[in-house]
Amino acid sequence: PPSKLIELPHIAGYKEFRWAPDSRSILFIQTIEGVTNIYRQSLEEDSVTKVTKFETGIIWRFDLSENGIVLAKGNQSSNVIVVENFK
Repeated sequence: PPSKLIELPHIAGYKEFRWAPDSRSILFIQTIEGVTNIYRQSLEEDSVTKVTKFETGIIWRFDLSENGIVLAKGNQSSNVIVVENFK
């Protein structure tokens, strides 16, 4: 059996997560009210800590480097156009 089960919060879209360098937590992205940030879920405690403090935009992907976190961030937009045939 697994030594520990961790239930991450619902993550819209894909589930993007990484092991933290210390192997004691998992980093994951979560979008709340249209803004995405990276969070840390401890394996030793039930605590979740917000790692980034973005106020706008969506993190599409992230990874860890020797110097910190590298990420792709932007905005999502869409347009709807209705074309009607007026005679």
